[in-house]
Amino acid sequence: MKPELNHQPKQQNNKVNQPFIQAKNTGAFFGATAKPIQKKEDKNSEINSENKLSENNIQLKSSGGDGVEDNNPYNSSAPLVGLNQAPIQGFGLSNLFGKGKNGVQDALNMRDNEKELDLQEDIKNFKSQKYGPITYTRDGISGSGFETYYVPNKDLLNVEVRSKVRFADGLVNEGGTISSPNYFMNQGRLLTTLNAYPDLANQVLPYFQWNSDEKQIHLIRFKDNIQASASVWQDTGMSFQVNEIGWENVKAKPRIDLKIAEGEAINAKKNYGPFGILTKPDKEGSDHLQIEVVKKISHADARTVNTLIQNYLNAAIPGTDPISNVKRHHLTPNYSSLRGVRSYLGNNPDKKNRSKSEGHNNFMSLESDRSDNPVTQTFNHKVLFENGASTISSSAQTDLDNFFSNPSILLKNPNGTVKVALHGYASAPGSTASNTQIVQQRLTAVADAINQKMDGSSLNIKQYVNPSTQTNNSDSAAEADLASNPAHNPADFRRVDIKIEQSGRGGQNVLAHEFGHVFGLGDEYAEVGSGYNRPAGSAAHHDQLAKDAGIPGGAVVRNDSRMMSTGNDVKPAHYSTFAETLKQLTSKKWKIVP
Repeated sequence: MKPELNHQPKQQNNKVNQPFIQAKNTGAFFGATAKPIQKKEDKNSEINSENKLSENNIQLKSSGGDGVEDNNPYNSSAPLVGLNQAPIQGFGLSNLFGKGKNGVQDALNMRDNEKELDLQEDIKNFKSQKYGPITYTRDGISGSGFETYYVPNKDLLNVEVRSKVRFADGLVNEGGTISSPNYFMNQGRLLTTLNAYPDLANQVLPYFQWNSDEKQIHLIRFKDNIQASASVWQDTGMSFQVNEIGWENVKAKPRIDLKIAEGEAINAKKNYGPFGILTKPDKEGSDHLQIEVVKKISHADARTVNTLIQNYLNAAIPGTDPISNVKRHHLTPNYSSLRGVRSYLGNNPDKKNRSKSEGHNNFMSLESDRSDNPVTQTFNHKVLFENGASTISSSAQTDLDNFFSNPSILLKNPNGTVKVALHGYASAPGSTASNTQIVQQRLTAVADAINQKMDGSSLNIKQYVNPSTQTNNSDSAAEADLASNPAHNPADFRRVDIKIEQSGRGGQNVLAHEFGHVFGLGDEYAEVGSGYNRPAGSAAHHDQLAKDAGIPGGAVVRNDSRMMSTGNDVKPAHYSTFAETLKQLTSKKWKIVP
């Protein structure tokens, strides 16, 4: 969760071998776009055409080329208006005579309700424009930067972040020197010890390096977390309103568009000057962010490595004299340092001026066990049986195979297990004893099929369905429904229900927190020491912006459930930088509507 760090580690060029989604174009993006709820369906709206969202307000998108989807309401003949580019109202014959019987009075400002009519015309003209896009950054928030535009006739503020993601080992060996791509992992005694004893380093390094199965698992979870992050930032019910008298009906709702693909971030250049011999950054053609997911070892692996190091040092530094003991003490790393990877955001470490935000060329380091989806997910399926049968039919087996084709179902949890529960039922005809027996046979058939599926998984899941996870409901549910439901269908009760639970890690959605820094927000959790001076009760970095956007309390540092503190709640103050982008785009004052 540590953002705004100007001492960045050296980036590793560890690419993932497989794309997030299969697409015809190798540069395909998957993105998570959370779209504002429209008051009215507009058949001609760019938003309501190919950019329809699913029920959870999230859509995965793919496109060719560099992956920047051409889903922009700006693709029209309407003029673009940016900062300090308000449309100019000319005066001519059309102004004088082109407005009917009030044309002369209008031109000479002689109408009875002149101010009201002028205001209406100003608002009409304002809403006919499209503002942006611009790249928004904030000095002092290292790594901030996103692209935004505003379409007033759709009440739309689009917030887009283009990013690439790659994987990096927690520890790497570069020419015989052990180091880490994560700033925090480079602190403490661990690297000193491993560099002093190469044989020990060779034994320890595999625990800090990705294998193919782990990458596959984390790619799936990372995709889920992008969806969750987009939703948590948009699905707040909050919006914006022009904070000027008479302009209260001019509003905006945010659409958070996170476009993330596998690979290396693009930092494009464009030519300018005489004969185009000079170059400068091409912000529109560049990615805003490079995400690097760094392998953080599990608690169990950390205990194993800790024991391994202690045993090695005891053998390498024999004796009980004080000098040996002191040497061993200074070479034995703290247990916490073995899991020392922490998340942060900053400018690209290859840049000399790391404190100045550019809007692109930014870098996010994520600890692997904090970048997946913290929410527990459940997956449900019904296996239907023929009357009196306990063997899975070919059609039911096909349905079961399709269910298990979702790779999220077979994810390996930190403890190596998933929770599988089976609930069996029988239809009402027949005795309870015989129905109980046939339900048990059906439960066994489904359990065997699931165990076989998990046994063949490349993800090494070792949790098998056992009797303690099964419930035999016999014909009780069917008989109860038969007594009260005239439309009772016996076939509905010849089934086994499967419920698979994939436990989330809980806690804060760190990816969503770090995206708050990309949006230009500072931390709100208290931290003092080690170069940080953010005591509880002090003003957060975006405090004044929050007040400017109509939040009386501003943004105060304290540990609580807020997203930029230690929780997952996006509060009004967290929309303050979005309000600031609207001000830059339109030269109007805006306030946040909770």
